[in-house]
Amino acid sequence: MTMPHETMPYDGDPDDFDLLVGELIDHMEDPYLVDLHRQARGCEELLAKPGNDNPYIRQQMVNMLDEKWRYMNQPVEITGNAWLSRPGAPAMERHMCIGEKAKSRGFIFFTDSTSGASDGLPKVGHYLELTDADGTTTISAVVTLDDLDQMELPTPSPEARERRFAYYNEEQANWIDEMAFTSERDDQVIPSFREFYYDVNLYEKDDRERAREEPEDIEHLRDAMEYMRRRAEIEPKANYKISIFGDVIVVDGEGSGIPTHLNKPYTKTMKINDIVLRPADTTVSKLEGLQRCVPFIDVTAFRDDGTDVDILVPCTSILWMYSLRYEGTPKH
Repeated sequence: MTMPHETMPYDGDPDDFDLLVGELIDHMEDPYLVDLHRQARGCEELLAKPGNDNPYIRQQMVNMLDEKWRYMNQPVEITGNAWLSRPGAPAMERHMCIGEKAKSRGFIFFTDSTSGASDGLPKVGHYLELTDADGTTTISAVVTLDDLDQMELPTPSPEARERRFAYYNEEQANWIDEMAFTSERDDQVIPSFREFYYDVNLYEKDDRERAREEPEDIEHLRDAMEYMRRRAEIEPKANYKISIFGDVIVVDGEGSGIPTHLNKPYTKTMKINDIVLRPADTTVSKLEGLQRCVPFIDVTAFRDDGTDVDILVPCTSILWMYSLRYEGTPKH
């Protein structure tokens, strides 16, 4: 194993190295954040070229970055040096943030004109709102990427969940990959998942016999769901012809799930909204102890009378399906 800064291969105990990586992986920067910061740096480099820096180009770049930013107006935690703009203050001031809570307002270009070391070039950074010690005063702040040590997102990105599941659940991840990669066609990936299951403790009883959520297990389930979702090849702009039979959950107008058993095939044109992992038993009402979760597709079926019905269908209840981009299922 060779590290980027080494010229000799790693000759230590692989188990020790893997253990170290396992301890650190949840503290590594989110890959989505790394990629967006890379794009922001590219904008910064473009503005630094002669004749490129003007208010119009700056705004276009900010708009582009903000459009890609998934955490607009959401809480984040910041560690790094910030520039604060306090109400009524004559100038911006430096402030060291250490795990400080803030609200993200997107990106901004900032020129540190108060520092003699500044090269006068615009620096890209996060535009934030902090709350003063009194808990009521809102303070605008900027943390440039040069000054940002760490940003903690409110929830892991899909990219981070995918990476985490592949590391901590290698066997299950390989199983999903094998089912997806050996499917005859993109629209046959979902039916291939019918054999997959994932056992997880959603809740357990504490000493007082009260149901207590286990956040770690729920996070594992969310990671598994994202890993499967990113390999399901769902076409958001294409409808599917799907035939289902057996146990399903019909979702009523109030959003409640009604367990239903179909005694004969039900075939409709449907839109696939998502793929999720949930308990295999469609009648389960209490989530306690170990649960066997299996993949379900969340679909909207288009009925002949012009109305729609939402259904949660376990992959085991899919008789056949194909995207309407194709003319039927694969020929054998």
